Amino acid sequence: MHESDYDQPSVTTAFRHERSVRRALSVLDIKHQRLQEDIEQFLHHLILLVPTAESTETTPMVLKTVLEDALKRLGDPAFAALILHTFAKQQGRQPPETPQQRVS
Repeated sequence: MHESDYDQPSVTTAFRHERSVRRALSVLDIKHQRLQEDIEQFLHHLILLVPTAESTETTPMVLKTVLEDALKRLGDPAFAALILHTFAKQQGRQPPETPQQRVS
């Protein structure tokens, strides 16, 4: 037997793995874009859910407080971080640092 005969399964396995990763990435990318669009649309319509928030300078602060309180009650810190990150980007502010960003 040749040495290359032993390498064949690992090359095939690596190829299949890479192909699977690329397929998963493609689907994840589409889902990520759709979720981001949905979150942005929700945040644009948030003012309709907050009747006390009139169009003033404090409106973003009122909306953020309502949003933070609702997210605390939801009990999902990862989802809350995603929503608050998107909210900060929409407001033109630097989004809060996520734990993943602190590691890198």
